[in-house]
Amino acid sequence: MLALAPATVLYAQSKEDTILQASYAPPSRGGSILFFIQDIQRQTGISVSYSSSFLHLNKKVQLTGSERSTGQVLNTILQGTGIQAAAINGKIFLLRESSQTQYYTISGFIKEENSKEVIIGASVYDPVTRRGAISNPYGFFSVQVPDSCTSLVFSHVGYETVVQPLPLPDDRQLEIHMQPRNPLQTVVVTGDQDSVTLQAGYVKMPVGYLSNFPALLGEKDVLKSLQLYPGTGSSLESSSNLLIRGGGADQNLYLLDGVPLYHTGHLFGLFSVFNGDAVKDVSLYKDAFPARYGGRLSSVVDIRTRDGNMKAWHGKVTLSPVSASTELEGPLVKDKSAMFLSFRRSLIDGIYGKRFNQQYGKYALYDVNFKLNQIIDNKNRVYISFYKGQDNMFIPKDNSPFPLLDDYKFAWSNITAALKWTRVISPKVFTNTTATYSRFYNFFSQSSDFKLSAIAPVSLNGKGVSRVRDIALHNETEFTISNVQKLSFGGGYTYHNFAPTAYSSNVDGGDAIKRPAPKYYMSEFTLYGEDELRLFDNRLTLRPGAHFGALAQRGSFYASLQPRLMVRWDLPNQQYVQASFAQMTQFMHQLTTP
Repeated sequence: MLALAPATVLYAQSKEDTILQASYAPPSRGGSILFFIQDIQRQTGISVSYSSSFLHLNKKVQLTGSERSTGQVLNTILQGTGIQAAAINGKIFLLRESSQTQYYTISGFIKEENSKEVIIGASVYDPVTRRGAISNPYGFFSVQVPDSCTSLVFSHVGYETVVQPLPLPDDRQLEIHMQPRNPLQTVVVTGDQDSVTLQAGYVKMPVGYLSNFPALLGEKDVLKSLQLYPGTGSSLESSSNLLIRGGGADQNLYLLDGVPLYHTGHLFGLFSVFNGDAVKDVSLYKDAFPARYGGRLSSVVDIRTRDGNMKAWHGKVTLSPVSASTELEGPLVKDKSAMFLSFRRSLIDGIYGKRFNQQYGKYALYDVNFKLNQIIDNKNRVYISFYKGQDNMFIPKDNSPFPLLDDYKFAWSNITAALKWTRVISPKVFTNTTATYSRFYNFFSQSSDFKLSAIAPVSLNGKGVSRVRDIALHNETEFTISNVQKLSFGGGYTYHNFAPTAYSSNVDGGDAIKRPAPKYYMSEFTLYGEDELRLFDNRLTLRPGAHFGALAQRGSFYASLQPRLMVRWDLPNQQYVQASFAQMTQFMHQLTTP
């Protein structure tokens, strides 16, 4: 009996190997894992056992064409899954190679249910590991989940929480639709608390909060709302200028859909140029600046406008004591493209009438916001945005409060335009390329009549003009390595054209009266890289990075390497300790003409 035992074992091993070496001709080279498993069982009669908890059956696979046996086909379709085929007792079992958990990446876009507009800053996490990610400014997210995970949780302030069963791996790019909460209903919070990332020196203000802040004459104002947060203030009580921790008004970087603005005030700063009805998201960075931002010393105000409703057309008209605004949004092609248009104009000149304008002066302002977004496919999307704001003021010399020698006219305007292309290169890589145009134009004129003789008066007309113009191309790329590490990198080029105040008049009085505008042409280059790490079960967050900026003008070259570092340790009860270091360089500064 002992002599026969080895032969029996060899016979059993040969029999098991025969199962995996059984001849099998695949009906096609492509298909799902489930398709090939079922076909093997049908053709060979061999039973294949597996667990669907870690084997994603509908994953699309491709054979090489050289497979001729059951074992060869199974090895090809299971490659990279961490699962191997084993023959036991006349059956084939699909088993994990080790006890190590396998991870895979799920990405996609988070949108509002009714309008299909993307949602910025929504939380995405696995309820088992409690790890996840935040949707970026384009609503894109990328998260890694274990193969045992069966669902993801999506949450955001003002929206109902969504629990999404995980799709099969061939469908890993999701499109999540979140339903807005009804603000009139009582909200009862039960169960586990959502993990919300907070940062010192960072304010992310939901646009709905604008209605809760005090408003001058009923005008919702983004910048005045930000003034109520710690560390922010203004030069005057009613001004919309921001002064961050003692910095100057020109030391703040204002971005409207990624386009920098050099002037943000209407009516000499009484109102800001940002129409509250057109704004979707507002972020203020007061320190711990992400590496992608540069060029200013004090703060960054990043404002995103609405994309437009992709489901149905909507319009609204709003009246306040000083202005009227209207908006229109809707789909050009349902679920494919949409537009948003808003217009705001002051009513001061129309309310008080012509006689009042002649006695005290005339003032009018208007804003136009337009945005078009087009979904090319599930990986590519294009945005076109445009903004124009205009102020016009006329002060007659014989006005009642302050009689003057001259009639004065003032006009200043902002124009911005942006073309954005976002692309999902892979479930882990998202990139955004933006071409922008920005222009600020300031004009004033004065006119008066002098009687140098008894024959005829002499008219004096003078005007001054100043202008700033930028053309830029930038790229930002996000690479989500895992749930605990994300790389961000990119760069850009900006062409600056500055034309400070020029003055001219109809009287030839030499350079003291007529001065042509000097023009300055400059090139600005930027590069940045940043690594965000979340360690020790997300309690420790490290964000090292660097921003490189350079300015070239007429043979002069100014370069600056600006290191950044943020460290945060989360404590119980939503408390944390944070330290940050940021070196910022500002190449251009605002000078005022007396």
